[in-house]
Amino acid sequence: MSPKREKDARVKLKEQKKEARAHRRHVRFVRFIHPLITPIIKRKFNYSYDDCSNIDGPYLVLCNIDPIFLNIATKNQVYFVASEHLTRAGFATKLLNYFFRPIFHKKGTTGVKTLSEMLKALKKGYNVAMFPEGNRSFNGLTGGFSDAIAKVAKKCGAKVITYKIEGGYLTQPRWSVTLRKGKLHGKLVHVYTPEELGGMTEEEIYESLQKDLFEDAYATQAKEQVLFKGKDLALGMEATVFMCPKCKAVGSLKTEDNRVECTCCHAKAVYSELGNVDFEDNTSYTLTQLDTLQKDGLRELCEKAKDEDVLFEDMVTLYEIGEDHQQKSVKETKLTAFKDHVFIEGRNLYPKDFVGMGLVLRNTIETYLNEDKTQYEIKGPQSFSALKYLYLYKDNGGK
Repeated sequence: MSPKREKDARVKLKEQKKEARAHRRHVRFVRFIHPLITPIIKRKFNYSYDDCSNIDGPYLVLCNIDPIFLNIATKNQVYFVASEHLTRAGFATKLLNYFFRPIFHKKGTTGVKTLSEMLKALKKGYNVAMFPEGNRSFNGLTGGFSDAIAKVAKKCGAKVITYKIEGGYLTQPRWSVTLRKGKLHGKLVHVYTPEELGGMTEEEIYESLQKDLFEDAYATQAKEQVLFKGKDLALGMEATVFMCPKCKAVGSLKTEDNRVECTCCHAKAVYSELGNVDFEDNTSYTLTQLDTLQKDGLRELCEKAKDEDVLFEDMVTLYEIGEDHQQKSVKETKLTAFKDHVFIEGRNLYPKDFVGMGLVLRNTIETYLNEDKTQYEIKGPQSFSALKYLYLYKDNGGK
């Protein structure tokens, strides 16, 4: 063997040993922390779950829940796919990498690299979990996901587990700033063996996975009528409900404790412990219904608008993100929406100008520009609704 090959072999062996040590650390940490956090989480959230600890790995878990809830159910070490914005959490990111080493994914991109990392981990015998819809629900309905997940499921050579949570949306709606205690249940839906997946087409796998993971929070609530109790139940709702269902004004809803009021038509409502928005005129809406109304209302607004009409605008903070995942620049600026584009920092940007767009946390836009693949984050105050910009982007052909 040549000296170069010997050197390469030594480097490879060293990397393998380093990875093996890291994996053992991750496994030991999960075993250590599981009995400590399980009773706390079960009590705090009234959490019950189907136990998955007897399922042998390696496996790919597809789920719609927070990693903590899934880890309690599996009891095993799992490498989670996590949003790339977590790489900017400073010391917390270092701890996250040291104890869990997530597979980071950039929202608004195709995720080819992410899927490749998942396959590598599975082929090494590790367990992997991801949330296919890529976002917590804004309206109580599970979102769609890429058909590339079906390709991974078929190619991975491992078991594929579908697991979903019921009650998660009403426990902490994505727009909320507080938690509520009601009823939370983790449900094991199906365990697909490699042989079962091998006998299915990718289209059949995709349809089965979508069916397994779909959850309608309000359909479940209609049957169970669980009270989700807490403080400030309505606070932050305008981050999702950006249009008044009564007068169709955009950005007019204001929230305080359990109350909602439109500053335009002065309609008043209360967010109830059942998760409904109950108006004084005896009309009541679920967040799913309100979201449908505002999607339709936004389309009508665009149809009636002239090219130069401003639909809505917000003062935001614009962050440019470098290749090292850290912030390169920060600017306070105005984001203005027209019917087919947005204007920011002296530029008109159309859907074709973006690689993609996604939302992280409550109301942060994460996006990439086509011309130079530059990554940006756009954040606003607590009442800022990033969702209306995402809907406008998608209605104009954005991906």
